[in-house]
Amino acid sequence: MEIPERRGNQSTAVWRFVIGDIGVQYFVESWKNTYFLLTPAEFRSVFNDFSFVVSYKRVEKEYTVSEPEQIFRQYTVLYQLLSSGKQCVWSEDYDVLGFSIGVTAHPENCCYSGTGRWRIPNFSEPCVELQAFCVRPFGNTPLSKGWEISQCPQNTIGIEMMFPRKITPNQKETQSFETLADHTTWEDICKRIKTIAPNLYIMHNGKKYNTRIRVSQEAKKDLQKFYSVQNLGICIL
Repeated sequence: MEIPERRGNQSTAVWRFVIGDIGVQYFVESWKNTYFLLTPAEFRSVFNDFSFVVSYKRVEKEYTVSEPEQIFRQYTVLYQLLSSGKQCVWSEDYDVLGFSIGVTAHPENCCYSGTGRWRIPNFSEPCVELQAFCVRPFGNTPLSKGWEISQCPQNTIGIEMMFPRKITPNQKETQSFETLADHTTWEDICKRIKTIAPNLYIMHNGKKYNTRIRVSQEAKKDLQKFYSVQNLGICIL
C-alpha cells in the first residue's frame, strides 16, 4: 500500500513565496516534491556541484551565494540531531530543524534587491528548494507528509525537495517545468538520489507501506534510531 500525500496543509515553501512576493517576479501555481534521507557524505556527493542560495528571507547586502561547506555543516548537524534519538522540541531546536536552502545551477537568476543593510530575494526564476520535513499519522496512513514542521517537530524525518511544475511570471503567460532553467538541476538531483536511495518500505499494524521517501542503505541504519520511528511505532523494512 502506498501512502497518499496530504496537501491540505501547505508546505512551508508555498507561503514563503506569498509572504515575500514583493521580491519575487513570478507566482508558483503547483509543485513537484520528492522526499529523501541521505547521510552527510551522501548529501555532499549529490549537491556538491551546485550553488546554494537563500531564497526565503532577507540577506545582508554583501550576500551573493552561500558557502557550500556551511550548508554541508548545517545538514550534518540536522542529521546528527535526528540520529541521536532525541525528541526534538521546536522552541529548543528550531535553528536546526529550520534547515532550508535553495539549490541552483544558475545563480545569475537568483538576485537580491533593496537598499541599506538588508536585501530580499528578487529571483527571475525559481530554484530547487530544500527544507526539513516531518510526518504524522493521518487517517489510516502512519507517515502522512506535507505538514508544517513546527506542528510536530518530534517527527522530523528527512528533507523535502521542491521545484515548480509551472509558474506565472508577472504580466506574462504561464511557464511550464520544461522551460525553467533549473528544471535540469531538478532532474539531475533526482537521478542522483534515486541511484543511491530506494523508496523506504515500513510495516505498521501488520501492513506494508511504501512511504515514497527515498532513504539510502547507510541512512536506513541510522533511521532506526530516530525518535520519530520509535514514536510512530513503525518497523523499517
